This record gives sequence, structure tokens and C-alpha cells, in this order.
Amino acid sequence: MKRAVFPKMNDHSISPKENELKALSTFFSKSCIVGKWSPDPKTNSAWMSQYSQLCAMCEHPDVCDYPDNYSGYEGALKCLATNGGQVAFTKVIYVRKFFGLPHGKIPAGTAEQNPDGYSYLCVDGSKVSVKDKACTWAARPWQGLIGHNDVLAQLSPLREKIRQLSQYGATTRPG
Repeated sequence: MKRAVFPKMNDHSISPKENELKALSTFFSKSCIVGKWSPDPKTNSAWMSQYSQLCAMCEHPDVCDYPDNYSGYEGALKCLATNGGQVAFTKVIYVRKFFGLPHGKIPAGTAEQNPDGYSYLCVDGSKVSVKDKACTWAARPWQGLIGHNDVLAQLSPLREKIRQLSQYGATTRPG
């Protein structure tokens, strides 16, 4: 989704993570993106200061960390409905629950907000009411990894490498 909507993230003088923050801050005048943006405290502090508008809609903008009433899948919807947010990045199941709509075998529940006036934004630029089937931007792989103990032991080095690579972009600048 980022590549389809956000400005280009190709400033080779900054890290890939900072490119992402820069693009988000260019696209959104205010948002709530809580958490650690870098594992390095100095870098994290500098980015939080430089891109402070990315924390402007948080419950505690000066903290910009968990827990925050307007962060996460449910918080994004609260921000959209009650805090002046314009877009919520969340999962369909949370949208259905928030608006009291049925989802799969889960029956309709108590709505936190009236679904009228809210729509899914689709990749092709169209909109679909949240009462209808959602258009999706992305799919995620399963979060679980299950196998026999002997196979899982062989995957430990791979998991460690993935962990290292996930942190790599936060501090390394492209060559």
C-alpha cells in the first residue's frame, strides 16, 4: 500500500525507516503512530522530534508510545470517529466489531459508532460502505509457525536472521 499511495521513499541519504517516516509525515499532516521508531534511543528521540506531527493525534503526543487510546487497530477507529482522524489503518474484523456489524460467524454486536458515513477506501480509488464487503489492500501470512521439535530447532538461526534484518532498516542507510 505504501508504494501505491505515499510519496516516493528514495532519499538515499537517510535510512529506509526514516524514508518511511518522512513519506508518512509528508502525506499526513497529523496522525498517531506510537511506539519505538528506532532501537537506538538517540535516533528514536531525534525522529520523534523531527516527525512530531506523526504523534500529534495521540492521546499523549509528548509520549507517543504504548499504551495510547488512539493507537492500535481499535484505537485507530476511535481516532477516526472521535478525535478528528481522517483515515484508520486497521483490520476488517475490528471495523465490523466497532460498528456493531456481523463478521463471519460472529453475530452483530453493540456499535461504538453508527456505520453510516464511513467507508473502506479501495486501491482503485473507489469507496465501499463499511456495511458491505471490504476491499483489501494487502494480505498477511499466518503469524504462527508450527512443526516438529527437530525441524523447529533447525529454524532457530533463520528466526534470528529475520529478527536482525527487521532491525537493520532502522539504523542502516542504503549504499
